[in-house]
Amino acid sequence: MQKVLHRFANILGAIGVITIFGWPLLASAQTTSGNDVYEACTATDDGRTGFCYGYTIGVWEGVKIGAAAVLRQTDAVANTEMDGFVNTLLGVCVPPKVSNRQIIDIYTQHLANHPAMRHNSARLVIIAALKDAFPCQ
Repeated sequence: MQKVLHRFANILGAIGVITIFGWPLLASAQTTSGNDVYEACTATDDGRTGFCYGYTIGVWEGVKIGAAAVLRQTDAVANTEMDGFVNTLLGVCVPPKVSNRQIIDIYTQHLANHPAMRHNSARLVIIAALKDAFPCQ
């Protein structure tokens, strides 16, 4: 267990360095902004709300899969412990019974309450919204 925790700490350190130096590049490479998703999520036509649903849930699932892939590459975590380590890595602990609709509602409300963030990368704002709603204890 000590070895697993040590590897996990090394992974978190590496991700921290990547985040500090690579975050601006990731944000600038993103073409979908919070404004784009907010407009879709508050629209009344099915095509735009479909984009809202697909984008929001797709990004969230993709972020979790990416975090799990990083952890699997290190062989630091058994599959049975993966969800807990992914939550810790992302700093987001969404309860298991939270629905996709709730995630979209939380994201849309976050965008409504923080209009100054909407010009940012939509995927970064999704993570910020979920960290605010479901911080890990």
